[in-house]
Amino acid sequence: MAEGKPLGAIGRTLRLDHSTVRRFARAGSLDELLVKATSRLSILDEHKPYLHARWLEGCHDIPQLHRELVERGFTGSV
Repeated sequence: MAEGKPLGAIGRTLRLDHSTVRRFARAGSLDELLVKATSRLSILDEHKPYLHARWLEGCHDIPQLHRELVERGFTGSV
């Protein structure tokens, strides 16, 4: 907020939710933001070992990997 713009205006400009803009504006450090981002659970967590193995096998086709995950029960989007 170096320019003194309201959080709502920043959110509209960056196309971010107001709570996200507020969290970034209030953060005391980058570490504070990263801890919150890396400690969250994800619907992808249970599929990460499979994705890692497929990537190491040479499959880097994201739509193909998504199709395989859907077959394994993944409900998220690409």
